Amino acid sequence: MGNNRISLAGALVAAAVALPRLASATDDRVAEAQFVPECASPPGNGEVLTSRGILAEGGHALQISNGAKGNAIIKVRDTRDNAVVLSFYVGGSREVTIQGIPDGDYTVQYATGDALDLGCRQFIELKWAEQFPGVQSFRTERTATQIITSVLSYTLYEVAGGNVEPQTISAEAFNQP
Repeated sequence: MGNNRISLAGALVAAAVALPRLASATDDRVAEAQFVPECASPPGNGEVLTSRGILAEGGHALQISNGAKGNAIIKVRDTRDNAVVLSFYVGGSREVTIQGIPDGDYTVQYATGDALDLGCRQFIELKWAEQFPGVQSFRTERTATQIITSVLSYTLYEVAGGNVEPQTISAEAFNQP
């Protein structure tokens, strides 16, 4: 995706079995084949991969519409310590809404890939990883008669003239706990 703009509109891990996957060589020399075990039963669309106990009744919501054909992993990081407080799986051409996110300041990252690792929580190889710009602040408002929460919605595909320009991040930055 690079520097393209995208549109901004306002659980448990599956069991795994070691299946062989041929790792690619880094040069032209013939090397001994290496096998990387893959997830045998990928998570379902919307399945929470990691939650630091933050999902609760009420709270705010994050809606992701994956307009790409490839699968994505979304990570929500607390800006205080950059730790992942929530990650979840979104299938290609699918949509997910995760509710119960408490008040706080977060950054939202996503990555796409094909095969998941043996633990079924991250891609063996990332196609790309990006972070939406800025900090997303969720604050609950209370009135005499209402409790008002937010829904943040992102669409994961390039849109000519879109209103968000995600920042490319490294695989290492995305894969940090």
